[in-house]
Amino acid sequence: MNRLHIPGRWAGVQSLCITLLLATGCDSRVAITGKVLHDGQPLAKAELRWVSETDSSVFVGGVTDASGNIIVDAGGKQDIPVGKYKVTVVWWRLANGQPLPEGEQGTAAKSKPGVAKQYSATLEVEITKGTTSVELDVTGKGTIVDEPKSASGAP
Repeated sequence: MNRLHIPGRWAGVQSLCITLLLATGCDSRVAITGKVLHDGQPLAKAELRWVSETDSSVFVGGVTDASGNIIVDAGGKQDIPVGKYKVTVVWWRLANGQPLPEGEQGTAAKSKPGVAKQYSATLEVEITKGTTSVELDVTGKGTIVDEPKSASGAP
């Protein structure tokens, strides 16, 4: 029985497959937990945007719960692809620095001039196959993004 043997082609295909697996990390994803902190305290109800530093088409959203715990939403998945990310954390505070009140009061405060301010901080995070938890501390890193304007346009 004769067998067709084409070592050059198969070696090239095998090499390409190995290269792709190494480059993509086998599409590795990691389920993570963690907290966002501000002044040593959990930062509740913050929004999180994770954008890959190497491929801007890879992004993950998330929020923090009332205890500052990170809740990831990656297109319906609760995990994050392995890689380096710029994580933007966005949160609101009253003008006196205190957290917004719950419910309608907090929502109303966001639209009243001089009552609340929106802050943003961007941090760099690397997620590896061994990453299980991250702690994002935005203390001293937040800048004012938005401050509601009065009808005259003044803050």
